[in-house]
Amino acid sequence: MPQAPETTSAASPRSHFAGEIAQPGGGLTRRKLAQGAAGVCASLGFPLLQTAQAQPALALPGITPTEIRIGQTAATTGPLSAANLQVIAATKAVFESVNAKGGINKRKLVLVTLDDAYDPARAVENVRKLATTDNGVFTFFGIGGAPANMAVAPFLQEIKVPHVAPMTGTDALRTPDNTMAFHIRAAYSAELAKIANYMATTGFNEIAVLHSDNAFGKGSLAGFQQLAAKEGVKIVGTVVMPDKLDNPASITEALVKSNAKAVLGVVAANSALGWAKTELPKLGRPYLTLSLLGNEGTVRLLGESAKGLIVTQTVPYPYSRKYPIANEYVSLMKDAPEGSLGFTGMEGFIGAKVLVEALTRAGPNPTREGFISAMTAKKFDLNGYTVDFSGNKRVGSLFVELSFIQSGGKFIQ
Repeated sequence: MPQAPETTSAASPRSHFAGEIAQPGGGLTRRKLAQGAAGVCASLGFPLLQTAQAQPALALPGITPTEIRIGQTAATTGPLSAANLQVIAATKAVFESVNAKGGINKRKLVLVTLDDAYDPARAVENVRKLATTDNGVFTFFGIGGAPANMAVAPFLQEIKVPHVAPMTGTDALRTPDNTMAFHIRAAYSAELAKIANYMATTGFNEIAVLHSDNAFGKGSLAGFQQLAAKEGVKIVGTVVMPDKLDNPASITEALVKSNAKAVLGVVAANSALGWAKTELPKLGRPYLTLSLLGNEGTVRLLGESAKGLIVTQTVPYPYSRKYPIANEYVSLMKDAPEGSLGFTGMEGFIGAKVLVEALTRAGPNPTREGFISAMTAKKFDLNGYTVDFSGNKRVGSLFVELSFIQSGGKFIQ
C-alpha cells in the first residue's frame, strides 16, 4: 500500500449524514474494544481489523532539540474530508501562533497528518508508522471519525501513547479502560440527553425516531429510549432509514402517520441526505438531530430544506459574542480560506489550546507519562471556557447546546 501523504489542504463543505458510527459499549478492555471496532467497521462495510501489536518504545519519540512532532490520521481527501480539514486548519493556526512566539521551551510544534481516506485499516497503518518510526511523534491529536478511533485505540492503549481530542462523540471510547484518550467534547449520549430534556420542557413530549439500520442508529435509539423515559417523553413511532431508499416519501408518510409532535433523526446512511433535502419541508413538525449530522457542510447541501432544523452542538457557536473563546477563534482564523471556520474547527481549536497548555506544563524535558500528568493536574481555563481532566478524568467537557437553523443556513442559539 502506498504511504499516505501529509496534507495541508483547505476545507470544503461536506455532509456528515454518512460520516460516523457510534457504538454503545461497556468497559474498554482490549478484547471488547477490538470487538467494538469490528462492529463499527462491519456496519460501514469495512473489513475486520486485528488489534495492532506493540512495538519497542523510543526514547522521547517526536521530541528533538528544535521540534515537538504531533501525529494525526484523518480523511483529508474525498467526500468526508471537510470537517477534518477544519480541524487541521485551526490546529495549524494555533501552532503557528505559538511558534511565532518561540514555540514551547524553544521547540516548534509540528503537526504531521496522514490521510486515511476514512479507511480504518489505513488509519491503523498510519498510527503505527507515526508511533514507532525513528522520525515519529510524541503524541496524537484529533484523529478523525469513529471508525478510525475505534480501530487505533487498542494499539495506542497498548503502547501507552496519548491521544488528545479524538474527533468523535462515540460512547464506546469513553470508558475507564481507555486511558490514553482525552476527550474535549461531550459524547453522543449527552447530546441525546439534551434533546430529551428539551422535548420534555417545551411540550414536544411525543416524538418519533428516524434511525439508520446500523450500530449508530440502533445504539442511539436504545439510548434515547432510556433518556426519554426518564424525562417523561413518549416515543410514538420508530422508522428505519435504509441505506438505499427507492421511495423517500414512504419515510415521510410513516413519520407523519405517527402523529408525533417532533422527530429525532439519528441517521448515518447514504440515503439520508437525499431524503432530507426533498422531504424535511414536508414533515410539518420540528426535526432534531446530533452535531455530527447537522454540521455546516450538511446545512449548505440541504439549502432551504435545512430551515427549522434543531441541532445539538458540543462546542460554543464560533460567532457567539457570549463566549470569549469564540471571539479568539474567529480572530485567529480571520485570514483563513472560506469554509475553514465552523463548529468542527472550533472543536479543533479548543483541543489544540489544551494540547499546547499541557505540553507547556510538561516542562523542558517532556515524557509521555509527564504529559499525561500535566493533562490531569488541573483544569484548563481557555479564556473562560473550561476543559477539566483533573481527578484522572478522560472526558473534559459536558458542554451541549442547541442550535437552530434559520433561512439561508444561519445558525442561532
